[in-house]
Amino acid sequence: MKRLLIVTFVIGFLAVIIINSAGQEKQNRKEKNWEQYRKTEEMVEGGDFLFEAQYAFPYYGRNNYLTNSYFIRISEDTAVANLPFFGTTYNAKYGGNGGIKFSGDIENVKYSKIPEKMRIRYSFEVRDYDLYNVMIDINYNGNATVRIISKNRSHMSYQGYLTNYTDS
Repeated sequence: MKRLLIVTFVIGFLAVIIINSAGQEKQNRKEKNWEQYRKTEEMVEGGDFLFEAQYAFPYYGRNNYLTNSYFIRISEDTAVANLPFFGTTYNAKYGGNGGIKFSGDIENVKYSKIPEKMRIRYSFEVRDYDLYNVMIDINYNGNATVRIISKNRSHMSYQGYLTNYTDS
């Protein structure tokens, strides 16, 4: 009987230690996520960042893993993009470049934070040969989804991540 009481006490003590350490680990992970969110928030608010695409999602068709360097670079009030396009073109420029490529001033910037979900939404328009409406949804860790809507092409989505442009 005494032995059973000692074993029960030891098992209970170990259970309390394990539960406490798991709770501490969850708290540490939450603090780390908030720190990543703050760094991502500072990078976007600074206005110099780079979206590097890893996947392309056309409106119709299959998803594509991207092996080359495709990007959108935001620098203060300008945007430069070099992204692939897998979709339908409604009105193309003769001898066009085939991808979504633009370089121009950013217009109609909208920026909103969703702190309870640790997300940031950043959208803008760029007028080059076409009018591009670009929407970027950014997660706490810098992973992002970009949607581009164009007047002359079917819309495309891309997944990738943000980096600080000055570090690249």
